Amino acid sequence: MKSAQIWIQYINFETQMFHMGFSFLLCFAAIQTPLLQIDEIYQKYTEQLNSYYDNIVEEFNQADFDKSIPEKYQELYKQLEPHMKQPSIPALQNLMVTDLYPKTKMFISER
Repeated sequence: MKSAQIWIQYINFETQMFHMGFSFLLCFAAIQTPLLQIDEIYQKYTEQLNSYYDNIVEEFNQADFDKSIPEKYQELYKQLEPHMKQPSIPALQNLMVTDLYPKTKMFISER
């Protein structure tokens, strides 16, 4: 099984459990992971953002949302949290298109 498929299955599982904020955090983590199938992760990030934006923002705005994040994802949560203060679909899409995705693609090409 390809690594990207494992990430996507984990994201899909959390989405099915209605953990929209956490599933988006997983997309944020996956897009920064140097996977050969990074385009599949790019597509999943975009799909999550466009399909579940309101739910994602609602969960991030819950007072105790950070406590629901497993320890191993806390650092990524801290990276994403500032972008969720006044989020918009274009701003979050831009974060991925101009920052996260190109950095990961460059890292992959250098390997």
